[in-house]
Amino acid sequence: MGGMEELMPRCETLTAQAYPSLNHEAFGWLLRKFGYVIEPVRDDGRPGYRVLTQPKFRAILQTPCDARPREYAGIFLYAYLYATPEISATVLRSVRGSPLLAQLAMHRQGHLAAMHNILVSDGITESYLRSQLAFWRRDLEDVRGAVIRHARSLAGSTIH
Repeated sequence: MGGMEELMPRCETLTAQAYPSLNHEAFGWLLRKFGYVIEPVRDDGRPGYRVLTQPKFRAILQTPCDARPREYAGIFLYAYLYATPEISATVLRSVRGSPLLAQLAMHRQGHLAAMHNILVSDGITESYLRSQLAFWRRDLEDVRGAVIRHARSLAGSTIH
């Protein structure tokens, strides 16, 4: 019976640093650590970063923490995917019901706006933040692909 014990998985408690909130510098450090090429921006007075590699997007810190000055309890991600109103409407209909993390809406000029919020206030680990950003990037790539497919379809192109 001693052989059976060796095959049993071990259950252990994992520990990881959790950030109860993020300041601009720590957030930038994490983005760079995850491989993003970024530059700092201010968006409506809020600090954040513009991601310069594809898919391009902005990551803006939101919801200031009262207990920790210059720290924030959330991250707002957004990107615009430029398309005609007809293509944007077609993409919105085609992705309805798909498992997107991002929320999509048509911008007032007809472009697609993709948005996502990441909450930090109850603590966020590096691995959770990295996975949320990876899901976000996958969603942006999927939506961008849908825009390209529908634009080609409307143009009568069948090239893939």
